[in-house]
Amino acid sequence: MYHSRGWEEALARVQYVSENQFGVAILTGQPGVGKSLLLTAAEESLLLENYRPLRHICHPSTSAPAYPLGRPSHPETRDVLAACLEGHPAGLDGERRVLLLDNVDQMRRQRDIVHRLVECALQNSILGCLILCIPQQTAPNLFEDLVNYAPLVIRMTPLELWETGEYLGHRMTAAGGAGEYFHESAIERLHIHSRGVPRLLNRLAHETLLLAAVKNKDELTGEMVDSVQRSLSEFSRPTAAVRAA
Repeated sequence: MYHSRGWEEALARVQYVSENQFGVAILTGQPGVGKSLLLTAAEESLLLENYRPLRHICHPSTSAPAYPLGRPSHPETRDVLAACLEGHPAGLDGERRVLLLDNVDQMRRQRDIVHRLVECALQNSILGCLILCIPQQTAPNLFEDLVNYAPLVIRMTPLELWETGEYLGHRMTAAGGAGEYFHESAIERLHIHSRGVPRLLNRLAHETLLLAAVKNKDELTGEMVDSVQRSLSEFSRPTAAVRAA
């Protein structure tokens, strides 16, 4: 996995607030910038340091009265959530856990539940630290509401231009490629169109590689990237019939 400067800084801050029982922190950034992957890396890192990280992905489709934030994937996560929401830490030892809560923006209707978890973390009783993963652009009201309770906001930044070239090289090497496939102009156009967001960059680079294969080209150019971007923009643009509906 490629670790950009923004990735390493965000991971270091997540580890810091977790290890120091910081209470509440918000991890935010543009959709597709890698927040969920960062939480997975943080969970693995904290486990190696003998902490008790618990990662839960909020999902409305699996929510129920007993699981208002979605069905937990691990029994300990289920017990910790129940203890925080019901106030009865029965069956739990005295160690305070680190709860990594992903997809919080999906639970707008359960805002009161999220607030109760925040209160539990601020009391430092069952939870030593609660990290909420919220993309600011898709849930601005929820983000602004919760940021008042969080003493620290950890922002994941997109790739810089020079990191985009390194990222593409890393991905190609991991896929078994060899050599330089992307001309400097292609890297620049890929960065501009994707704004350095890995999810957007991956798709655009993949489609451009397919175009190069069809045209039997050994190197990708900026013109090819622009051509693919125009096609993707046309494909995602709603038709007149859809707009009329």
